[in-house]
Amino acid sequence: MANTKRDATKEAVWRDAIGRQARSGLSVREFCKRHRLSEPSFYERRRTYRERDAVEFAAPPAFLPVVIREDRPAETMPEANLVIELRGGRLLRLPGSMPAGRIAELVRALEEEATA
Repeated sequence: MANTKRDATKEAVWRDAIGRQARSGLSVREFCKRHRLSEPSFYERRRTYRERDAVEFAAPPAFLPVVIREDRPAETMPEANLVIELRGGRLLRLPGSMPAGRIAELVRALEEEATA
């Protein structure tokens, strides 16, 4: 089983070396030879950090699954209301008669504003 414990100091050193190699114009083999680094370790670290960064910095989904919850029967409500939970726990309350296209426009605008 691979060691999953992260050593921040070692990771910083390897990330620096990976960045310097990319800017150097040297092949990985030549860079590792000049800096006395293990070539297989270099490739393994570079792959690991790319994969980790892809997961950690992946954009959140634009829309999440919708759960329709009926707190009370529809006939007791004068107009059905929609409650949409946005990022950060914000709630958007809309009349049930609002067209779906307009709802999508509002959600997009509010979510873009929240991430700007």
